[in-house]
Amino acid sequence: MEYYEYNACNPKNNTSGGKIFISLKKTAVILILVSITLILILLPWNYEGLPTGLSVFYNILIICLIELPLTACYFIFNKLSKRYFEYDYFILGEVLKIVKILNKVTRKSVLEVNLSDIENIGIYKSGSYECAAASAVKEKSFACNQTGEFYLYILALSEGKRELYITEYDFGFVSALRKAMKRETVFDKDLLLVLRQTQKKLNINEIDGKEKSAENFNDCSAGRGNETSDKTAPEA
Repeated sequence: MEYYEYNACNPKNNTSGGKIFISLKKTAVILILVSITLILILLPWNYEGLPTGLSVFYNILIICLIELPLTACYFIFNKLSKRYFEYDYFILGEVLKIVKILNKVTRKSVLEVNLSDIENIGIYKSGSYECAAASAVKEKSFACNQTGEFYLYILALSEGKRELYITEYDFGFVSALRKAMKRETVFDKDLLLVLRQTQKKLNINEIDGKEKSAENFNDCSAGRGNETSDKTAPEA
């Protein structure tokens, strides 16, 4: 069974922003509970000289003035904390699975698609993408790295309808996907050209690395040989 895992990391996660907003969200919840408790204990529900109904109204007004801002803070911090996310892409046999990770803590499966249902894979915003987007009923993004070289699009069938998925580009991930699918025609020609060029560069770098290693080994061997000759040379 083919298996490959790629982490599409988010540069925002390198900061502590997500953890800060989570802490602020928890603090807001604590303040809401504490303030409600104190209000219910300390506020009188029958003010002297006022009807009971008016006293209750004033207390409810005080509660709203205190609790509404704290509740608003909770929802704001909750929304801001969700900006710190990343994705894991998995190739599990005949299935492409994508998992969303929030603040490096919460994991949620957001996509599972059979490789046999994938119709086209190419470079986002290319000419082939425009054609794929025109035939899709929905587009979903599973990309988070704004500094990436480019994004991929994956056109696939989901419940009989075409959907378009936007993902990060990674040479290893796309190569593993290409190997698992065994259908070269699915990949756009521009993407295949990029893959071949990248593979060529990797092969050249690998050859250069082997040649440098061989040169270093020969230099070391020559140095040891000269040292041995000096030690065993007969005295004049």
